[in-house]
Amino acid sequence: SGDDFALAKLGDAQVAVMICYECEFPETVRQVSALGADVVLIVTACAWDQVPNLVVPSRAYENGVYMVYANFCGVENGHAFAGLSCIVNPYGNDLARAGRDREAITAQLDLALVSEARARLPYLRDHRKIPSDLKLPKDP
Repeated sequence: SGDDFALAKLGDAQVAVMICYECEFPETVRQVSALGADVVLIVTACAWDQVPNLVVPSRAYENGVYMVYANFCGVENGHAFAGLSCIVNPYGNDLARAGRDREAITAQLDLALVSEARARLPYLRDHRKIPSDLKLPKDP
């Protein structure tokens, strides 16, 4: 485990890599987006449909970033995995989506769409206006 994320240059894109559970936290995708990620690559083995169907598009939309979600499919050791790998644009729309079986998906990523989405949907910019010392309620 680590305590920070690093970006890598892939062609013209700044790319962040996450595993499994990490993309399910709004803060992690927000952090890499604030660092300048254009694309977030996620490799996972998730059983729940909600993550690829709801969470991944929401994180893309909230941060104006491409999300490339590669999920395990099928059954292994009695555990069923959802599949539903997807490539989602910065507006939260599917560019490609797999079914529940093994399948390769591809999409063209227009990096200009990242800047456009962040200008039109300024969540990432406006989030910086929230005080960093904001007190959150303690767990019950």
